[in-house]
Amino acid sequence: MNKFGITKIKNYLLQARIVGLVLIIMFKSKLILFFFVCGFAFKINSQSPVLYPNFPKLLDSAYNAPSTYSSKLIITDLEKDGQKEIVTAVNKTTTSMLLVIKSDGSNYPGFPIVYPALIQNLASGDVNNDGSIDIAIRFENSIDVINRFGISLSGFPVSLNSVFWSSRFVSLYDFDNDGNLEIITNRFNEINVFNYNGQIRTGWPRYTPGEIWYNPATGDFDKDGFAEIIFSSFKVNPTDSGVINILKHDGTNFSNNWPLYLDSGYVIEGGSPTLFIDKNYPDSTFFCISASRVIVPPLTVLNRLTKYRSNGTIINTGYQVTIGSLGPVVGGDVDFDGVLEFASGSQYEFYTTLYDNNLRVQNNWPQTGGGSFYGSWVFLGKVSSGNSLSIISNTQDGGNGFYGRIFTYRPNGTLLNWSPLRPYGLVYGMAFTDLNSDGSAELVITSWSGINPGTLSLHIFSFPGIPFTNANYPWAQKNHDRYSTNQYGFVPPDEPIGILPISNTIPKEFSLSQNYPNPFNPSTKIKFSITLNKGLQPLVQLKVYDVLGREVATLVNEQLKPRTYETEFDGSNFASGIYFYTLQTEGFIDSKKMILVK
Repeated sequence: MNKFGITKIKNYLLQARIVGLVLIIMFKSKLILFFFVCGFAFKINSQSPVLYPNFPKLLDSAYNAPSTYSSKLIITDLEKDGQKEIVTAVNKTTTSMLLVIKSDGSNYPGFPIVYPALIQNLASGDVNNDGSIDIAIRFENSIDVINRFGISLSGFPVSLNSVFWSSRFVSLYDFDNDGNLEIITNRFNEINVFNYNGQIRTGWPRYTPGEIWYNPATGDFDKDGFAEIIFSSFKVNPTDSGVINILKHDGTNFSNNWPLYLDSGYVIEGGSPTLFIDKNYPDSTFFCISASRVIVPPLTVLNRLTKYRSNGTIINTGYQVTIGSLGPVVGGDVDFDGVLEFASGSQYEFYTTLYDNNLRVQNNWPQTGGGSFYGSWVFLGKVSSGNSLSIISNTQDGGNGFYGRIFTYRPNGTLLNWSPLRPYGLVYGMAFTDLNSDGSAELVITSWSGINPGTLSLHIFSFPGIPFTNANYPWAQKNHDRYSTNQYGFVPPDEPIGILPISNTIPKEFSLSQNYPNPFNPSTKIKFSITLNKGLQPLVQLKVYDVLGREVATLVNEQLKPRTYETEFDGSNFASGIYFYTLQTEGFIDSKKMILVK
């Protein structure tokens, strides 16, 4: 079926149901049955998702299930060749298997790898700054960092001796901008930070009042050049009010305003904080998090969504009653009016809700039938034509023959005509990406059938004609850690402004490349090279001007290390026409022309 062209797929799906029955009789395969059910779950039109070649793919039929609180799946580019890899894990009673799948559906060389311990969490990035992407793995009682060949980096694995149960995470971040990534993880009542070589970082670990259940948000909150960690915790037995804390890179408290103890029995058990950093206006920086307290035992809760400034003052607060706590609060400009909206979902009753900028429930929301699954979250993304994002939510429900559901809503709360998607098995993880760097977005899904011993499947849908851009898949979707949420494929706008180092080789001279594609709609990529200036890191500016010479966008305004970089210009909010982009630093200036055609 996957070998057919898109046109043939559409024709098959428009034929009578007897065709689907013939397929079932001929192949007697659950995954072939998936094609049939999925095909009739939506109407075909120009915006309907289509199956990616060689998928769906059965990954495993011997292991029990993905770890409940794992990252579900990570999208990374191990070889930096533009062809992304999908990283996920599955656990058995006392063992686990790490899988790395190439974009063509084949196993990455050297994978899968079986470990004699359960995998809890994953992240991916160039930990030791050697130019190659690594995979960080959190096991029950240790962390390991392996290269793309499956070999542990020097100093790893590291034992953590976690004797009590708690959710175990791993996050990556460059705290001090030295090119090496630090590894952030937890034990019971502790948060730990390790250097790239496996050594504990000075000032860590730090005691936490209660357990940390979910990944922290990490970023330069006060723009001093060093990152901070924002996390929440609460005491489980007996349950006590939650705590929000911010720590500096050296383990000291961010300020006297933190930690912040919540009131009246509110706990934070729904997910990670989501950090929004405004690089140009630090006073506009904030993070958003949901807390809840039980009002009708055992599961009816009052959720409180709050936006906090760095000094602990509250910007906005919203309330919502649901069955089960809300998951992470994600944000993006849903209607492209320049104002952020937010979304979240309850973890047990499948409530998906869209909130306005003040965290008030929007009209026609919540919608029943979609919500987060444990540590999962709602997504915002463009999957159809028009000037709005959709709200995408998976569900715990694996009934009806073990077919899960992925619901996709318009901002007004109505379902897209092909929604829901029906992948085989309970949906465990979702990610948007551009797998093959063709410019169009893909939705990657992992699911588990739940039939003992269970089957783990990987499904991929393409959205032809929908560009995979930052505007269409906004930052930040969840916490502030592109190394464990890098399925969006974008560097956060504050790290620095949307630029991505694509080579660690020091260039011999400054240079500015022609953008590609050109002409473009709506986004294009610009590559440039930076070298040392008199032995110092130069201040680099990359700006965009219209034909009248008016500045319309600043893409880069940073001191940069000598490397080759790539950044993206999104012209969604600009008129068609000719634009010029200029790279300027001390002793160098160059400009090139680009054309936006809508």
